Amino acid sequence: MLKNGLYNVIGGVVRIGLALVAVPVLIHLIGIENYGVWTLSSSVIGLATLAEGGISVSTTFFLSKDIANDDRVGISETLTATFASMLAMATAAALFFYFGCEFFAALFHNLKGEYYIQVVVALKIGSLVLWTRLLQQYSVGLMQAYEKYSLINILSTIQNNVSTLGLIAIASMGGRTVEMMKCQAVISIGALVVYLITSKKIVNYAKPHFLWNRLKSVEIFRYSSVSWAGSLGSALFTQGDR
Repeated sequence: MLKNGLYNVIGGVVRIGLALVAVPVLIHLIGIENYGVWTLSSSVIGLATLAEGGISVSTTFFLSKDIANDDRVGISETLTATFASMLAMATAAALFFYFGCEFFAALFHNLKGEYYIQVVVALKIGSLVLWTRLLQQYSVGLMQAYEKYSLINILSTIQNNVSTLGLIAIASMGGRTVEMMKCQAVISIGALVVYLITSKKIVNYAKPHFLWNRLKSVEIFRYSSVSWAGSLGSALFTQGDR
């Protein structure tokens, strides 16, 4: 427990430290108004990750029990139900977000002219970022079930640092919100590939395959619905104030 906590603390300190340096640099490079537009766009996507509906938590919970019992059939059933659910949720959320971006942008009445257009285009690109992040959350839930906390923190810290440095690089070349979101999309796709490959290697010993169990799927859905409420509060607390 202490070891896992230490990993979280170290990763958190590195991410916060880089953010403290990056924010004033970005404001200097693109200006306070453009930085506000970027923060708004990225925060809306952050809130949209609520669409995962507690599936990542359910993946950790049910998969942990299967692993503890060395139940390889159960592992296949859990992975089938949770991955299929997350893929469906991620795809539906991304499509809804893509076609509803003008509606979301219109909710912010102070957005006018060029800034409004920037947000709309950024959110369209952000729908891809949302899709990759939701699937990435699934991989994180899987790795937590196998207690790969150090690996999670390493991957998360690397992704965060690359994303932050990418934003600074794009801003220094004259890019603004749209270009910065394109950068995040590329990085998110790359990160998702790494997460999925890593997850596959972790579960390979169990030789998982598609195996649908209706009763277990219903149980996972019920658990996800309950845990989703906690995810909602956390997301609103960390992103809503922006």
